[in-house]
Amino acid sequence: MAYATIIRGDTRQSYTALAKDGSSFFIPNTLYKSFFLKEGQELNEVEFLSLREKVLYKVTYDKALALIARRDHGQKELCMKLIQKGFDKDFSDKVTLDLREKHIIDDVRFAYQYIMSRQRKSPEGIPLLRMRLKQKMISSSDIEKAVNQYLEDDTYFAAIQIAIKRLQRKNTPQEKLITTLIKKGFNKRDIFEVLSDIEKE
Repeated sequence: MAYATIIRGDTRQSYTALAKDGSSFFIPNTLYKSFFLKEGQELNEVEFLSLREKVLYKVTYDKALALIARRDHGQKELCMKLIQKGFDKDFSDKVTLDLREKHIIDDVRFAYQYIMSRQRKSPEGIPLLRMRLKQKMISSSDIEKAVNQYLEDDTYFAAIQIAIKRLQRKNTPQEKLITTLIKKGFNKRDIFEVLSDIEKE
């Protein structure tokens, strides 16, 4: 007696592998075709579990790629997002690990790009950037690698200059300007250094 059978779902474009104990999993039409499955096909327990693993991995992998296509993610953030969307934790862990090993996702690259994006939109100091990246579940070592890369690119002082000029365009008094920048995490000494350079222009 077969352990499971492949049956048609609610629509012509979906199928389900249904086991005799009532357990089941959905098979998208694309995978139904690519795995050369047939309606009414019987599976033994090993075949059922093997097919389940292949289907769940591929569905999770495809969703991860779709999320990455919208914007870059860190590994833990991507894994958490998959789980929140109802994907199995073990498969989410495996998929994100595989994506990291293939360099499709990279936490240092993500952290660096995140820093650059923040600095273009709303420049902030290093302490605030570190805090935001920790909230994205990036490891301390990867954060420091990204921060060091950012500082080596010599864009840190340019970010302070952008922030100062935006506040100056609003006619912000200098004392308030300095206080605002300190709250954004910029070092007081660096603020004065950039202000001095601007005054010389």
